[in-house]
Amino acid sequence: ELFYRPNDYFDQLHAVNEEEEQDTRPGTLGAGRVNERDVISAVTALGEANYSKKKAGRDAILAFENRPLKDALLSTQIGLIDKAKVVHRKMQIAYHRFIDPEPLQNQVLYNDFTFKTRLKEFMPFLDRRELQKGERYSIGDEVEAIERRPVWYPGVIKRAGANGTYDIIYDNGDLVETVLPVKIRFRQTYRMTRLVRFVMAELLGLAILVPMAVGNMYTQPKDTILNPIAPEYYQAIMAPFVAFIVLTTIAIFCTSVSFFLSMPQAGVGTHLKLFIYIMLPYICSIGFVYIVNEKMAKEDNETSVKWYHASIAQFFWSYTVCMQMRQINYFFGMSCVALSLPITVFGVILAITLDEFLTVTSRFFIYAPLFLFCLMLLVMRLFVPFVRSSKF
Repeated sequence: ELFYRPNDYFDQLHAVNEEEEQDTRPGTLGAGRVNERDVISAVTALGEANYSKKKAGRDAILAFENRPLKDALLSTQIGLIDKAKVVHRKMQIAYHRFIDPEPLQNQVLYNDFTFKTRLKEFMPFLDRRELQKGERYSIGDEVEAIERRPVWYPGVIKRAGANGTYDIIYDNGDLVETVLPVKIRFRQTYRMTRLVRFVMAELLGLAILVPMAVGNMYTQPKDTILNPIAPEYYQAIMAPFVAFIVLTTIAIFCTSVSFFLSMPQAGVGTHLKLFIYIMLPYICSIGFVYIVNEKMAKEDNETSVKWYHASIAQFFWSYTVCMQMRQINYFFGMSCVALSLPITVFGVILAITLDEFLTVTSRFFIYAPLFLFCLMLLVMRLFVPFVRSSKF
C-alpha cells in the first residue's frame, strides 16, 4: 500500500493526525502524533476503500498475499477472477516453499543443502567443473567463452599464454586471442548417479521384456468366444512394469536412507518431502498398472474400473515427470512437456473410445497424436546439433 499509493496513504495519515492533534489519552504519542493502532486502522480502511471489484489482478494478489486464503475467498471486495488469481498465487508460493524450504542460515550451516542439490542424488543433472585455486586451463580443454559473442559459445583452448590469457578456437572455426580467464568456463556435462544408471538399466530391460510378452500373447488363438486369451498373458505383460516399480522404489528408499545418514542435520521432514517428491511418478505408475491389469484380466461386469481412470493416472504421471525434468534443465523440461502432450492426448482419446463415451468412425482420429509424437521426435532430432551449440 505504501509503495503503490503513497500519496493516498499520507493524506489519510494527515487526516488522522488532525483528529488526534488535541488528544491527550494514555497510549498516544503526544499532540500531532498517532499511535500504532490508529495507523493500522487508517491503512486498513484505505485498503478496504481502494480494493474494489474494479481493481483487478495485481492489486488483489498484493492485498491478500500475506493473508489467509479464507479471507480472499470470503471477501466481497474482489471478483471471482481475482479470487482465482489469488488462489493461483498461493499455490505458487506453496510450491516454491516446498522446493526451497530451508532458511538462509541452514543453507550456509549445512553446506548449501538446497532442494536442487538433493535432487542430484536421484536424477541426472548438469555439472560444470570449476578451476581450483592455482589451477589453469590446459591446451585442448573443451570450454565456453563469451569473447566477441553475445552468449557463451563452445570452443577449444589452443594456446595458454604466460600472462594468463588464452587463445580459443570456436566450434565454427573463429579464432579469438588473449581471452581473459573470467570470460572462460568449462562446458556443462550431464552426470548420472548409481541410482539413475540402475533405473536406466531397468528401462532397457523393460523395453525388451514387454514386447516379448505382447508377442507371446498375440501368438495365441484369436477366437475369443470359443478360446479366450487367458488372464495369465495379460498379467505377464504387466509383470515387468510391477517389477520395475518395486525395484525402483527399493533403490530410492535405500538411497534416501543413505542420504539421511550422511546429512541428518536437515531433519526427517526434509528428507521425507524429498522422498515423496521423487516417488510421485511411481505412485501414479502403480495406479496406472493396477487399472490396466483390472481391465485386461477381468470382464466389465467384474470390475467398476474404467479406462478413463488409466488416462487420469497417465496424465498425472506425465505432469510429475515433466515437473521433475524441469529441475534438471528448463529446456529439457519443456521438451518433455512437448513430447508428453501427444501421448497424453492419445491416452485420453483411446480411453473414452474404449469406454464407449465417444464413437470414432476413423482410427486415424485415435492414432493422430502418435503420428504427431513421431513428427516431433524427428524435428527435435534434427535440431539436436543446434541445441547443443546454443546457450541452453
